[in-house]
Amino acid sequence: MTQRIFRATSTLLATLLLGTGAALLSPTTSQALSINTDFEGSNLGDWEEVEPGVLDVTIRRDTASRGFRWYSFRVEGAEGRELTVNITNAGSASASAPWSFNQPVLSGDGGETWDRISDSRYEGGVFSFTWTVQSDSDWVALVPPYSFQRWLDLVSEVSTDPRVGSEIIGESLQGRPVHMLTVTSGDTPPEEKPAVWVTARVHPAETGSSWQTEGLVEWLLSDDPQASGLLEQSTFYIVGVLNPDGVVLGNYRMDTLGQNLNREWDNDDPAKAPTIIATKERMQSFVEAGGEILAFFDLHSHSSVRANFVYFNDSPSIPADEMGDLLDMLLLHEEISDGEFSMEYSTGSNPSTRGIAKNWAFLTLGIPAVTYETSYQDILHGDGGFMTVDRYKNLGRDLGRTVAKHFFDLPLTEVESAQPVLVGE
Repeated sequence: MTQRIFRATSTLLATLLLGTGAALLSPTTSQALSINTDFEGSNLGDWEEVEPGVLDVTIRRDTASRGFRWYSFRVEGAEGRELTVNITNAGSASASAPWSFNQPVLSGDGGETWDRISDSRYEGGVFSFTWTVQSDSDWVALVPPYSFQRWLDLVSEVSTDPRVGSEIIGESLQGRPVHMLTVTSGDTPPEEKPAVWVTARVHPAETGSSWQTEGLVEWLLSDDPQASGLLEQSTFYIVGVLNPDGVVLGNYRMDTLGQNLNREWDNDDPAKAPTIIATKERMQSFVEAGGEILAFFDLHSHSSVRANFVYFNDSPSIPADEMGDLLDMLLLHEEISDGEFSMEYSTGSNPSTRGIAKNWAFLTLGIPAVTYETSYQDILHGDGGFMTVDRYKNLGRDLGRTVAKHFFDLPLTEVESAQPVLVGE
């Protein structure tokens, strides 16, 4: 009885401290093991060290929602110890089936590099993983995190380049800015060139979309002659984080109202979906002013499909030549990405649900639009294997290369990396 009361009290204390973002000392070990959630995008609910080296934890639900899956926390003061973490409410999570092939990511250097924890298993509704703690602060997460602050830092860095325009087009319900990058070069005004629009991170846990966006931006500003030629002839409009509140709060899919913002593209209520409305208004005003949008890419990641693929609009109302042009572009992307992207897993559907970004763009603006999904975990096509930060970023680079080749017939060049070469710093 005393032990049960002690554990219950410890769990209550842990819950209260987590609410303040504090580092929590383990109640059952003499060492200074603690769990830290005092950082942007963290997520962990109750936890308890049920025996030395074994932690039972839960994932906190999304704000104003019953859904959950994302986790991100740091284990401190346990360097060199073998730890097992049991996520005891995994069976109740959104999309629970993928736990069977999930491997968490681990960083011992503050997020500079990420490895997979291969010793993972899913049994009886509990997802467990075991590793030897690498540092005094091991960071564990579902997939490689990408913070809102990292996006703000990228915006600040590239905005020193005369090829980049940066503006705040709106703000979230909690007052966070929605930045749009305008990337182009040459003397022709940006709005007079054919355009490509890119949005990302409407679902907070889909960090692959942010890494892909960063890879695209880096390539556009690199010394690749194909990228330079593309910017001479076109303009990229990039809204990198559509749901900054959800990202900062550590949600899985929802915003602060418990909304899935990728079902709100027909919502014109600024009290509910201001980030979506701001993006829509800019796209609509661009088209109404005579601007040409070649394609719209809404970047996501998928928790259960083990592939990098797209959902595209496929309907008898779409002219055959338009559909053929879109499919040709996607097949070229598969070729350029050397199997990292898969048309085999890509799916067409009737664009009847207007609340989805790609459907709204096609039905309202009449432009080719796709939902681009990168895998949370591993892929079964190409060379297979688990997704990494570099692979996400290379998919962004290769998307840019595909646009350059398909729409402007700019020759491909062999580029080992796509680090930005900023002009005018």
